[in-house]
Amino acid sequence: MEVNLAGETAYVFKTEYNGKPVYVISLDEEFNGELKVTQPEVNSDLEARVEALEKEVFKACKSEIKDDKRSGPAEIRTQDLRRVKATS
Repeated sequence: MEVNLAGETAYVFKTEYNGKPVYVISLDEEFNGELKVTQPEVNSDLEARVEALEKEVFKACKSEIKDDKRSGPAEIRTQDLRRVKATS
């Protein structure tokens, strides 16, 4: 936070970037409205990690949907038959 600026006079300027209005707060009354905006071209490490996790979750969900469609004795997941509840 800019606590040291409390009490200073600020000026609000309206300018344009990519055809859209941008409002700039400046302490300089002579601000000319020229902005140099820089945006990162690559994803940050966190963004890349989240994107990879989202893809894995999506794949897992698709896999579970396919597994839900199968049923019957051939699809028993446990090899310990004592854990299988038999119905008659």
